[in-house]
Amino acid sequence: MIKELFEEFMELSYSPGDRQRNLTDNIIQEFILCRLSYSSLQVIFLHSGSYIEIPWKWLDVFSSFNTLFGHRVLCENVTESSDNIEKIILLFLDLLSSYAARRYQLFLSVLYKIGEIKTADFREWCKEEFGEDFEPITVISVDSIFKI
Repeated sequence: MIKELFEEFMELSYSPGDRQRNLTDNIIQEFILCRLSYSSLQVIFLHSGSYIEIPWKWLDVFSSFNTLFGHRVLCENVTESSDNIEKIILLFLDLLSSYAARRYQLFLSVLYKIGEIKTADFREWCKEEFGEDFEPITVISVDSIFKI
């Protein structure tokens, strides 16, 4: 059901474009800063100097999707048999709602779950189904860079 709603949204409703972006910094935990910029959302870990960068397209798509279907999607029961694509859709809705509600502990927890699942299946599905190319979420530390 969730995948079908997302497919309907991508095919009929989503149109990429330049939307108004507010630049903000929020302290989400001691020594953890969340920076919303023109190109991405960055979660910066000040102690280690590492950060996670979520490209703007992720935020744009899921904000729009949440506006149209958020309540309907969140009312659905997602079982353990849900595939990774459905899990990523739900996790991104949770990520955005927890950030908007300033529930930063939940925000960090959801971000961790996204990192565990990885986004490759979702990105590949969007490329094949809709021709939309999502850049991977990037984790940058002092000694390494990897994509989730």
